[in-house]
Amino acid sequence: MYLCFRGGGEPTIHPNFTQLVEYILKNKDAYIYLYSNGHKNKDFFSKLFSKNNFYLNFSIHLEYANINHIKEIIQCSNNYNKYTMFSLMLNPSLKDRCLEFYEHLLNLRKQYYFGLDLALIYDDEGLGLDKRYTDEDINWFYKANKHFEEIEKYNSYKGYIPDYLQDYNTRYVFDDNESVYIPHRIAVEKDMKNFENFYCVQGVNTISINAQGYYRGTECSISPIIGNIYKENLDYFKLIQYIKCSLIRCDCRVNNYAPKYLDSLKAKKCISNYIEKILPASYLYNKICSLNKNMDKIIDSLAWWIPVKKLRDNFRSKFL
Repeated sequence: MYLCFRGGGEPTIHPNFTQLVEYILKNKDAYIYLYSNGHKNKDFFSKLFSKNNFYLNFSIHLEYANINHIKEIIQCSNNYNKYTMFSLMLNPSLKDRCLEFYEHLLNLRKQYYFGLDLALIYDDEGLGLDKRYTDEDINWFYKANKHFEEIEKYNSYKGYIPDYLQDYNTRYVFDDNESVYIPHRIAVEKDMKNFENFYCVQGVNTISINAQGYYRGTECSISPIIGNIYKENLDYFKLIQYIKCSLIRCDCRVNNYAPKYLDSLKAKKCISNYIEKILPASYLYNKICSLNKNMDKIIDSLAWWIPVKKLRDNFRSKFL
């Protein structure tokens, strides 16, 4: 299974976004999880929801969000039996508007299926929760989450929900055979996203590629750039490595899938096991694709000299 997170910025503004979605989903084992502010119209999202392995995380920007548009997206996703996640931040400066949207979403959840990721924000230094929160705010936050969960139990969704869409998808691997699952919301609130001095294994379960084609092992500011997919093939042996974390908080959920160890020897063993069991086949496949690409260039160069299109196509078909 390949899980492709599309984030940004706002990825849907890219002129080739829909073509990229169609290209990725040609692989039946690939899934796309889009982070979007939902500014496109319902017809745009209807086309995306019609794709089997497409899922959406709608980030509600309270400054300009429209509850009627949100309702349209919810109805649209339900028409295709898709479970969409909505992210709503309790921003202290927009608290009244947040409470208003929460009540709307709570009522909509009684009729439709979707998830709500209600979250708190950190202070500017990233050392703890925003200092503007009051005890009343925190109490409301816990009660609001609990109330929404009760509604979900009463009107439960029967279809397939990928684990990365669910709140308990925060997965930490601390040992070879041990995985610990902690609700993402709880991990943030209790400051359990600090992996400073842990050895984080890059490129085993994760890879990050930016718009310019530069890739690295995780979506992390201290993860080193390995190369550029537009200029060269992926170098798995350079991609797969471990780095010692120096950050006070691991912000991106994608990095939850990167194994983390306190012991560097265990990190090395994780890499060694992966290379021995999985990497050779992947590396060989990449080499074959590279050879095929080079062969296609040679065939096209030779075919260029054939003046008649029908004869050119016949020439190319002999190499398929």
